[in-house]
Amino acid sequence: MAEPGRRELLAAVRNRKAAASRLSEVEIASALARRCRDGTFTEAERDRTLARLEADFRSLVIVELSEAVTSRAIVLTAYRSLRAGDAIQIAAALELRERLEEPVEFLTFDEKLREAAEAEGFPTGKPSPARAR
Repeated sequence: MAEPGRRELLAAVRNRKAAASRLSEVEIASALARRCRDGTFTEAERDRTLARLEADFRSLVIVELSEAVTSRAIVLTAYRSLRAGDAIQIAAALELRERLEEPVEFLTFDEKLREAAEAEGFPTGKPSPARAR
């Protein structure tokens, strides 16, 4: 997928263990389906990319959408101006940081999400000058 900043993001996680929330997999699959519906991708391109997505996610540490993650996300929405999905992403990172008992870097192209992650004490990488979500 030729997304702005994709190369920079891949370079940022190369040679490091990367993690994602289960929600990310759904968000990416949804974006691919939307591109197929609007004609940007053919069905074959979508299916190929979905297969690559599945393979990529097998190599990641996945933070499942558990009760603990959703509870944290609900709390985050009470004091941060976050959409539900963004609150889940930060809550998943909080859960991972607690589980690992070590710093976790938060990578995102979304400036508002980056600011919220920094407010929660995450170092944030800036894999690309692209900020569009």
